[in-house]
Amino acid sequence: MDKLLTVIIPVYNKIAYLKQCLDSVLSQNLNKIKIVVVDDGSTDESEKICDRYKQKMTVIHQEHKGLIAARERGLREADTKYVTFVDADDFIDDSYILEVSSPGLG
Repeated sequence: MDKLLTVIIPVYNKIAYLKQCLDSVLSQNLNKIKIVVVDDGSTDESEKICDRYKQKMTVIHQEHKGLIAARERGLREADTKYVTFVDADDFIDDSYILEVSSPGLG
C-alpha cells in the first residue's frame, strides 16, 4: 500500500464547481493520496469534466442513487488506512491534507 489516504468526491450535477474542487484536491502537499471521484449519474456536463481527470484519479460512473450510495461506492475503492470526503461543490486549501512526520501516520 503506497497511498496513505483516500479522498472520495461524490459528484452529481456540480459542473459550476467541479473543476475547482478537483484541482484543489490535486494541489495537496501530501503525495500519498488516492483520489476517487464517483459521478452519481450527473445529467449536466459533470461526467465530461470527471473524465478529463481520469489520468490523475480514479473516476467511477454509476446510475443516480444518491449521496450515500456514491460515498459507499467510493469506500469500496479505498484501500488506504485513512479516508476523507470532499463535496464536489467545495474546494480545499493546499494545506487541508498535510504530510505529517508521526509514527502513527506512517
